[in-house]
Order: sequence, then C-alpha cells, then structure tokens
Amino acid sequence: LLWLCSFIGFGVVFLIANYLPLLLDHSDFTTAQSGVAVGLFGICGLVGQLLVSVALRRSDADSLLALLWAVGGAGLVAVGVLQMGTGGFFGIVLLLGLFLGGSNAVLPALATLTYPASARATGTSWANGVGQLGQLASGSLGGLMIGAGWSSPTIFLCLTLPLCGGIAATLALRTGRHHRETAPAADVA
Repeated sequence: LLWLCSFIGFGVVFLIANYLPLLLDHSDFTTAQSGVAVGLFGICGLVGQLLVSVALRRSDADSLLALLWAVGGAGLVAVGVLQMGTGGFFGIVLLLGLFLGGSNAVLPALATLTYPASARATGTSWANGVGQLGQLASGSLGGLMIGAGWSSPTIFLCLTLPLCGGIAATLALRTGRHHRETAPAADVA
C-alpha cells in the first residue's frame, strides 16, 4: 500500500507540473500566464513541503497525507467544474502546489513508520523507486489523454480518481499499523 501511495503521489504531481502548460494552452491562457502557473505550482510545492515538515511534528503522517490529498482533490474538482478567471485559477494552482506538492514530503515519513528499523532504508528506497515509476506512467498517461483530445477540465477531474485510491490506501496503512501496534505480543517460551 505504501508503494501505491508513492506511485500515486509522485505521478499526480509530475503530471500536473509537466503538462500544465499544454493543459492551459487548451484553455486560452497566454504563454506568459502558463509560465506563471507552472512557476507558482513549483514554488508552492516547495513551500508546501516545508510546511508539511512542521505539520508532521504535530500530527500523524497517515492523517496528514489523506488530508493533503483530499484538499488537493477538491482543488482539482474546482478546476474541472468551475468557470473561473485567471486570478481564481492561480489561487487554485497555489493550493494545488501547497497541498499536492507538499504531500510528497509525507511519503518518506510514512515509509519510516511502515518498515521495521532493519529494513527501513531499503523499504524507503523501494517506495521512492516505485514513486519514480509513477512519474513515468503519469507522463505517458498525460500524453495519451492530451493526444486523445481530452479537455483540460476532464483531465483535472480524472486526476481525482488516483487521489481517492491513495486516500483509501493511506487509511488502510494506518489501520494495519494500528492493529499491529495494539496486538498483544506473542509469548516466547
């Protein structure tokens, strides 16, 4: 489940960051506006990761990741459904950068909670590697959707589906970890 979370987290952010200029060209944004949106998404992703590192001290990683993906998914729905001006769209892109870009900072923390100390470095590396595969897959999928003529709102709405799966996987990880932590230790005779 952790690998699925990494695949989804890296994949969704990669697709948005790399295909945002093309998606905006289909929505009558100027080249300059597209550049501002991409820069805003990237900078807010960095700020989001810094803020997430502080938030991890006060909350558990599972709940935080689920919350970040839920708010990011709501932002994607807003972009897909609402008709908004440039300022409103930039506001949503700011939130997407903060929440979706910031969410990827939770994944290594989640990995350290998931794996025992003896396998933590290897497990975290594997989860990161699967996340990189998510980037490859989303790059191909983004190209296919754009090549098939899908509208920008449809693509943004479709990105909410993997986020819903990621939220479910995150909550399942939390439940599984809670059961392991509260289970009575086996008697050693």
